[in-house]
Amino acid sequence: MSVVVDVKAAARTVASRVDSFTAGAADTIGVDLPVDMSSGFAVPAYQKPVAASKLWVATLGLLAATPRVLDLTALAGGQGDASFAQVTLFGVYNLEAPDSGRSCLIGNEGSPAEWYDVLGLVGSVLEVPAGRERVLDNGSATGWPVGARKLVRLDPGATPCTVVVVVAGN
Repeated sequence: MSVVVDVKAAARTVASRVDSFTAGAADTIGVDLPVDMSSGFAVPAYQKPVAASKLWVATLGLLAATPRVLDLTALAGGQGDASFAQVTLFGVYNLEAPDSGRSCLIGNEGSPAEWYDVLGLVGSVLEVPAGRERVLDNGSATGWPVGARKLVRLDPGATPCTVVVVVAGN
């Protein structure tokens, strides 16, 4: 199966669409990473090839106080490939207005099947503030393994939020 995808985020706008999947040179997917404001300076957006032969993209409406668990071996509700053995890029884009206070937490699924490699330790969480994104890039062709540890929790906390989730890998 082949896929062509553009994922872009700039100034609170995220456009994502899966039309077809076409592997690039050496099974890479081009991902246009967003501008990131951190510590008071901007890191400009850039195009980065991601070593991957599979891609999944979904827009998820998360209900208040209702975490959603993604199974990386059986993803549902999105477009693209539904099962991964390795993940080379994991991105969450929070589509809420920056001043809304509607953040989303990634991680701390709480079972032995928790996929924590991307966060480092069991029970770790990463916040995705409203209007921001977190794109975690492994930087290698093998990526983070998915096997018995395969569950990722997205927790909106006390307020609902809408996120775009991008998973690339093999």
